[in-house]
Amino acid sequence: PNDYQCCFTADCNFIFFKSPEDPIHFTCPMCKKKYCIVCKVAFHEGLTCTAYQKKQSFMSYLHKLHPNASVSTHVKHKSIEDQMFKRMISSSRWKRCTACRAFVEKNGGCNHMTCRCGYEFCYVCGLSSCSGCPGSMDDD
Repeated sequence: PNDYQCCFTADCNFIFFKSPEDPIHFTCPMCKKKYCIVCKVAFHEGLTCTAYQKKQSFMSYLHKLHPNASVSTHVKHKSIEDQMFKRMISSSRWKRCTACRAFVEKNGGCNHMTCRCGYEFCYVCGLSSCSGCPGSMDDD
């Protein structure tokens, strides 16, 4: 029962089987919309689930600062919010995968990263094969 999920579009009745080996994104064959299975929202292209959730928390925080702002005000401030989000990312441990541009976060260990797209790279320099950086992929 937990392996069956409904499409997240409100008026779509498609039910699908989700196994642990499936990718985190799902495109409904009936309504043709693409969703993130983990976050249960429209697929957040270019962001890991962690990065997406942090961005949503940040946007919620901004909305709490300006709760009475209209939609047009939020549209005007969207570029400011994006700039603030990019500033937050640059001050964190997040980097972009050089293959698919998704955000990856280093939370310990060596500098060898494996993105959800399967690309492997050095966290420090971004190269697929690195021997010059401390804790690089070729260090033994």
